Amino acid sequence: MNFHIATLCGSLREASVNRHLLQAAGEIAPDNWRFEHLSGLGDIPLYNQDIEDRDGFPAPVTRLADAIRAADGLIISSPEYNYGPPGVLKNAIDWLSRVKDQPFEDLPLSLMSASPSPMGGIRAQYPLRQIFVALKADVTPRPEVAVASAYEWFDDGKLVHEQTRGVIADHLSAFEAVLKRHA
Repeated sequence: MNFHIATLCGSLREASVNRHLLQAAGEIAPDNWRFEHLSGLGDIPLYNQDIEDRDGFPAPVTRLADAIRAADGLIISSPEYNYGPPGVLKNAIDWLSRVKDQPFEDLPLSLMSASPSPMGGIRAQYPLRQIFVALKADVTPRPEVAVASAYEWFDDGKLVHEQTRGVIADHLSAFEAVLKRHA
């Protein structure tokens, strides 16, 4: 069974370890998965209902919603900023939650994180899980992927830590079960 997987990095940094984590997931995933790396979080204005009421949804929001709807599943890898997800990611989720046929309902969803901290970004995942449960996404429960001390495990953007690769493989296997329920 072939799957089209959209990925979204919660960081705007080009060299983000979370971007590298998504690349590693693409390398580890089964060959029948096609990855589409989504971008544009930085192009989305801060949510303001006055903008929505006056102008409708900004083009970056509708493009992102369409891309997520076109996918069989979504993997989000997010850093942790001040014990939570980055504002740019939360802002995009807030906009997307308001579009007609919001794209998260019944969507197979995988959450990952990587951080130089010893917690691995897990504190960003917990509020994201709550948000996506409220939006009726089908969030893969475990094993959780939270790469701690992430700068040690990536060499020139490549994940070189075999134990972490194994955890990602196990998580993607669990995510595949969620994908198959929705196929």
